Amino acid sequence: MVRKINRVIVIIICILFVLLLFFHVTPELSIRSHLFAKGFDYAAMHSKISQVKDEAPEVYKVYDPQPKDLTNHEPYNYWKVKKYGILYFTDYYGE
Repeated sequence: MVRKINRVIVIIICILFVLLLFFHVTPELSIRSHLFAKGFDYAAMHSKISQVKDEAPEVYKVYDPQPKDLTNHEPYNYWKVKKYGILYFTDYYGE
């Protein structure tokens, strides 16, 4: 019984690790997964993402549709993507 539980736990951890790798392998997927985790599910699936040329090379813009905060209706347009090894991680950059 204990071996079966341990096997299930190992399988769940492996699945979560593979999902982490999959959702952070490109900057666009990293931004989309971060938006989805923040609750902007429609914007995560349908918005366009492009790299901003004027800013630092790791800044991306999310538009059409813009994710907007529900409390003050300000858009979350710009996201900074940092690369660690082969994975990309996203943080909000500002307006």
